[in-house]
Amino acid sequence: MKLYKSVLKKTEEYNYKKGITRITTDCSAYKACKVLYYLSFIWFMVFHGLYILSNTTAFFFYEAAAKNIHKELFITSIIVLIFMVAGIVFVKKKWHIPAFAVTLVSGVAQITVLNGNDNVSLAFLEHGFLSNKFFWYHHAPIILLNLFVLIQFAIGIIAKIQLKRDYNRTLANMFAAYSENNPNVSDAEWTAHLEELDRKLEEKKEN
Repeated sequence: MKLYKSVLKKTEEYNYKKGITRITTDCSAYKACKVLYYLSFIWFMVFHGLYILSNTTAFFFYEAAAKNIHKELFITSIIVLIFMVAGIVFVKKKWHIPAFAVTLVSGVAQITVLNGNDNVSLAFLEHGFLSNKFFWYHHAPIILLNLFVLIQFAIGIIAKIQLKRDYNRTLANMFAAYSENNPNVSDAEWTAHLEELDRKLEEKKEN
């Protein structure tokens, strides 16, 4: 559904006059989670990239070391890398559902395969996770990525639901007011009226 700028403007004006506060993707909590997501992504990419780089080097140049490569983990890590890059692009564009989906799926896949590897599995933690370097290299950033993208997802969905509800209320009020002077208005006429309001709003901004 197309959102008309003139209707959005009147929605904002109505909420301001009534003192109605809505959660939006411009709120401090959302922005903070976005920054923390980026930082977690950098943390994840440093160690994830080093793992892929070292194993790629071993695979092509060191035959003895190549035999020790955990192929399932290596392949999964490359796929996860692609998914995580896609995830940060979705976060940047505020596409909350695909951002949450790819981050969650890739994170779960990576941790699942990691835990199947005796060298990095959390199963052998005898002195707690604080002493396990693999937890800090891989598990911790993945957990944080999923946490922060989940919060962004929740805020984004709530904001969208609230905006849609307020927008529809404003649109209905505008239609009722317009119908008083233009009875039996058709859908085409109403759409043309909204387009005209948007055009005038754009002209006002330019001037």
